Amino acid sequence: MVARSLRIERQRAPRAQAEPRFDPDIGLLVVTDRGFDVLCAAAAGESADAQAPETQSFTEAGALVSRRVHPALEARLQPALNPVLELVVSRDQDRTRAWLGEDDVCLLVPAEGEWRRLVLVPAPALPELLADLVGLAPRPAPERREPLTATSPQLARLIAEQRGGRPTAQRAGELPDDVRLAVEGLRGHWRVAAHRPGTAQGEMVEVLDASQGLWLVVPQNGEVALLPTDPATVWRHLTRLIAP
Repeated sequence: MVARSLRIERQRAPRAQAEPRFDPDIGLLVVTDRGFDVLCAAAAGESADAQAPETQSFTEAGALVSRRVHPALEARLQPALNPVLELVVSRDQDRTRAWLGEDDVCLLVPAEGEWRRLVLVPAPALPELLADLVGLAPRPAPERREPLTATSPQLARLIAEQRGGRPTAQRAGELPDDVRLAVEGLRGHWRVAAHRPGTAQGEMVEVLDASQGLWLVVPQNGEVALLPTDPATVWRHLTRLIAP
């Protein structure tokens, strides 16, 4: 139900807007990534520059009152101010930022163009939300497949070709036939990157969704390994990624 609600909210996002939107009665906030960072800084106690374009826009929208974040909005920003886990979900051309707090998750989901809509959901809903954002769903069991390897540039060219790009004949000849076959009919390419504040490195799950099935993309000895997988295994990877 949460995932369905998220899809509905994305469908209802305003079109062709020129300024941020805020409605405290329904918890609506539509901003750019830059604007969201400005609001978080103000909510964290940093004094907003009265002359900055973002400050003026947010004041006019009601998100800032006397250069302070509106109380109703400040409550919705709490997971981003004190995150247990920070996430970036990239799916094809879409990018979603998310922050897991103690009780809730706030997400900036794509709306239209550079605009993002703030969504707040209970923390237990995060796995379902991630699956929805990346399009993870049941798939027929594919025929037996073997792990494959390629270089990062080779894989990037294959993905670009599947998206309508046209590599040169010389470059096309460099692409491994088995990897090319694996990526044919590419339905999607996504990754979920997670970082825990206070740690130096993060973790990531990256997947290719092609006509033959799902492939985990794993860096390996200077190359990229494509490991055949299935939705249940990917779900386990995602849940481990966000586990406490």
